[in-house]
Amino acid sequence: MVIIASIPVAIVGLLLEQYLSNLDLQRIGLNLIITGSILLLTRKLDKNTYSNDLKDVFTMTYRNAFIIGLAQSIAIFPGISRSGMTISAALFLGLNRDLAGRFSFLISLPAIFGALLLSIKDIADFNITYALVGFFTAFVFGIIALKFLLSFLKKGKLFYFGFYCLIAGMAVFFYFLQV
Repeated sequence: MVIIASIPVAIVGLLLEQYLSNLDLQRIGLNLIITGSILLLTRKLDKNTYSNDLKDVFTMTYRNAFIIGLAQSIAIFPGISRSGMTISAALFLGLNRDLAGRFSFLISLPAIFGALLLSIKDIADFNITYALVGFFTAFVFGIIALKFLLSFLKKGKLFYFGFYCLIAGMAVFFYFLQV
């Protein structure tokens, strides 16, 4: 399922790689507003929305994995939260909160590795030791962050991050509207 979910982000990443560095801060603010709005919509989901059959990655459908992958590909744009998009998509598809968070983390690994491979060619002084230390540090802190995220998900409080994204997005958008 991780491979199926990684296909859309790989295609979009390869196609749009050269355009992503040219986004202005106002557009990033708008993307944060979009992320916040989608996260706030998850608040309307109650525990009865989730399918009892979707408790682990092995009971997911290819369709669900692909749709979650499409949501991940939207997050290629700066200001769109990758985990916010994938978790929201999973929740809207009826996955339980725990599976949504865990699957989001799992599919982040190939996406992050792919982004690293694409950016290596732009790094003139690449040092494998620094890259490995950075990767493992990010991995460890990612696991710690996942624990907090899963705690928020289980309590149904993901929408709090939506408020944060909305406020930050509006601040960035309106500040750079004036500049």
